[in-house]
Amino acid sequence: MTFAPDYATARERFRAAARARGWTCEAHPVAGAGPRGEPLTVDVAISPSSHEPTGDAVVVSSGLHGVEGLFGSAVQIAALESVDDWLDGTRGVFVHALNPHGFAWSRRCDVDNVDLNRAFRWPGMPEPDDDRDYARLDALLNPSRPPSFDLFPLRLRLAALRLGRAALSRTIASGQRSFPKGLFYAGETTTATQTVLDAHLKEWLGGASTI
Repeated sequence: MTFAPDYATARERFRAAARARGWTCEAHPVAGAGPRGEPLTVDVAISPSSHEPTGDAVVVSSGLHGVEGLFGSAVQIAALESVDDWLDGTRGVFVHALNPHGFAWSRRCDVDNVDLNRAFRWPGMPEPDDDRDYARLDALLNPSRPPSFDLFPLRLRLAALRLGRAALSRTIASGQRSFPKGLFYAGETTTATQTVLDAHLKEWLGGASTI
């Protein structure tokens, strides 16, 4: 695999590899811009229709956590370059850069500091329930100014004693909706990425019965 140096290069390589295979390419813009002012898009490549509506489809996505995007993009491009060896009539749907802002800026979250892996919602899904405990940790995890003397390791151990190690890990990592600048922020509204998927995923899958 060949790794691109940045989001913009990875995007162009992905689209070029898809077009070289005769796949259909779509680009769905999201808010923000890259470091050089380049537009940010969720790009999708779809293989030529090769099955009946009840056939199979394989979905390969990259960059949900933007900082992981360069690796995922390289995997997708390598898969596209060898697709004749493995796709075997199945419909292919490759979604490049689910989190283009995080990809472009080497961040886990999107332009609104939302961790997309904590933000996807469906009807009846319970809300994260650790916000009250997270409130006790936010000043530790997100200080308002650089500390003059770093007592973080000691303060983290004290927090573990108060909450318990398992509860501390769960509270930090499970997602929270009360602190927009905090870690693992799950957001208050539907993200741009989920909006794109809600609007187009069924169409991309072409009625496949097995995904």
